[in-house]
Parts: sequence; structure tokens; C-alpha cells
Amino acid sequence: MPSCIICGRTKNQTSKAANISFHMFPKDESDKIKWNNFLIKNFLNPENVTISSLVCSLHFDKSCFILNKSRKLLKRQPLHP
Repeated sequence: MPSCIICGRTKNQTSKAANISFHMFPKDESDKIKWNNFLIKNFLNPENVTISSLVCSLHFDKSCFILNKSRKLLKRQPLHP
């Protein structure tokens, strides 16, 4: 089951009921570096990131999202500094 690389929260019915979304790492190299720096600040090893790694919405400010009817979309470069 997919889980957040930062806190380990799993993508399941409980997280869905709590309106928690999961987001893949960016493909853009400059954005990926910013996300990796965020991991390092949180004492995590960016080398553990895989193509399927996810970060849950609890690690973003509400202002980082664009909301539409069906899902939360992240704005570019959304992670906390």
C-alpha cells in the first residue's frame, strides 16, 4: 500500500476520509532538489526516494494547493522551506 515517505501515513480509506491527498515527487530537476532539501531538513535520506515515493498533504501549507471539484492539485514548488 502506498505511503508517505516522511511520516509513513498510508493511502487508505482513513486518509481519504480525512481528506489527505498524496503527491508524487516532481520530475523537474530544480524542483526535485528543493524536495530533497526538505527531506534532509526532516532527517530523511533523499537516496531512499523512488519513482513511486509519495508525500502526503499534511506536509504542505493549504496555500500550496489549487482545489478543483475532484482533487487537490499542488502548485509548483509547494514544500515548506
